[in-house]
Amino acid sequence: MAMSSAPDEMSARKEIHASLEPSAAEIRRWGKAATDLLADYLASLSERRVYPQTSALEIRERLETDLPVEGAEFARLLNIFRDVILPLSRHNAHPRMFGYVQSPGTAVAAFADLLASALNANLTAWRSAPAAVELERVTLEWVKQILGLESQSGGLFVSGG
Repeated sequence: MAMSSAPDEMSARKEIHASLEPSAAEIRRWGKAATDLLADYLASLSERRVYPQTSALEIRERLETDLPVEGAEFARLLNIFRDVILPLSRHNAHPRMFGYVQSPGTAVAAFADLLASALNANLTAWRSAPAAVELERVTLEWVKQILGLESQSGGLFVSGG
């Protein structure tokens, strides 16, 4: 059995890694394109219908539903989001959206989600995400102060409703 040399193995790993990870410049281009789309979307909300006149069939026809053979460029995915997903979605941030008990999408929430997703913290225990756990604790202290709760009161943030 032939042994591969360490430099060859390292080179192969770097090549694989390089092919899967975008460069910092590419991430910036993606971020600018997505931010521009977000700004345009939020600025156009009042001109959109709150709820689209569509069907599952229409959405499926507009999406490419065949299993892709290879990945797609980010710009293409962003175009699908702009041209298919946005027009065929309910717009919870619309000024005339009063249905359901749901907060609207906001620019600050989108960027917060971006940062949280990039960190990808596992909040199962303090040692897994010490900064996130302490941030939650500090925020809970603020909530207790705002609501006038006793200092020994406790809580936690959960998703859903």
